[in-house]
Amino acid sequence: DTVNIANNPTLSANGITFNNTVNGNSNLTANATTGKLTFEKTVGTSDLTASGNIIDIKDDITTNDLQTYTGAVNLFKNTTLTGNGIIFNNTITGIGLDLIANSGAGNLTFTNDINLGNITANSTGTTTFNNVTVTSLTTNTEGTTQLNGNVKTTGNQTYNDTVNIANNPTLSANGITFNNTVNGNSNLTANAT
Repeated sequence: DTVNIANNPTLSANGITFNNTVNGNSNLTANATTGKLTFEKTVGTSDLTASGNIIDIKDDITTNDLQTYTGAVNLFKNTTLTGNGIIFNNTITGIGLDLIANSGAGNLTFTNDINLGNITANSTGTTTFNNVTVTSLTTNTEGTTQLNGNVKTTGNQTYNDTVNIANNPTLSANGITFNNTVNGNSNLTANAT
């Protein structure tokens, strides 16, 4: 059934599955300690902290504040995540599936590998990428993009904000566009094949 939350609950179990919507003007902490955490339908909370060996996201998630995912995230449809800061502490996978990540004034952080379709990253803070393999990548005009690893796309890469580089990244794409400055004490290899 639909789950309504209040008073900032913490849920802890071997596995946690929400088969319907989750709503509430409250923080939610869901810890699937050794198993899988599954969101089958939409989620709307104040703050979301999601942990598990595997985190399956099957619909859109909206929070007023921070979203934190600690565990390997799998997408099952084209997905929009909206919050004030979004952090992925592990891989995110959804081959051929699109992700729109709206992080508001908060940072948008991908600390591990990304394997998706088209990704649109919107943040007026700092968007951090490590190793990326996607169809296309687009960032918004405000904020900063931090590239700490290689980015490979079969389509285009479009960086509309300031880009800072580290760790000698290699960018490979059908087309690559930097619409703002590119900075960093690092080598940059950009291959528009």
